[in-house]
Amino acid sequence: MLFLFAPGPTWSRAAGAPPFCVARGGVNGPGSSPENCAYSDYQACLQAAADVHGNCVQNIDYHGEVATVPAAVRTRHRR
Repeated sequence: MLFLFAPGPTWSRAAGAPPFCVARGGVNGPGSSPENCAYSDYQACLQAAADVHGNCVQNIDYHGEVATVPAAVRTRHRR
């Protein structure tokens, strides 16, 4: 099996692992299916989890800062 990762992750390589995983329940209940820990962005993890009917969870192997709140969107005001 071949896995390819997109360049330019937003997480620190020094932390050792991406901060977010998609977890799915397996045939033997929650936690019986392996997690997909490949998400550096919380919103991307949420979307991937929704696509496979799973949950986005924090990676226990990640030892850095985690931001789950989306960045504020700047709006333009007309003058």
